[in-house]
Amino acid sequence: MPHSPRFYRGHLFLLDSGTGRLVTIDPKNGSVNTVAVLPGYARGLAFCGQFAFVGLSKIRETSTFGGMPIAEKLGELKFGVWVVDVTTGQMVATLEFDRAVEEIFSVTIIPGVRFPSVVGFEKDMIHGAFVVPPGT
Repeated sequence: MPHSPRFYRGHLFLLDSGTGRLVTIDPKNGSVNTVAVLPGYARGLAFCGQFAFVGLSKIRETSTFGGMPIAEKLGELKFGVWVVDVTTGQMVATLEFDRAVEEIFSVTIIPGVRFPSVVGFEKDMIHGAFVVPPGT
């Protein structure tokens, strides 16, 4: 289930949602290179510098997701935005949603904005909807 194809810095990136992978594809020969394996159903991809921002969604309980490798990890899946250093494949930051958000379809970088909000979710998002892991 490919999602969010993007040309960035001379590479074709896309999300292999059914496996939770961020990959690059060589348009000349079709070879696929895994950049990172993420702990969720990946949809929504944006870049800033060497970082890829990837949206992870819950899996809907429908036949659409039956048989996909990511569905086998249902109890382990996370939901939110993961940040991957595309030069190393390492996950460098996460913003996990605890409630109120179940699906992310797109991720966008908004330069210069420090405190964006999600319109229509203000009541649900207050008090613990976000889980930001402490720095390591």
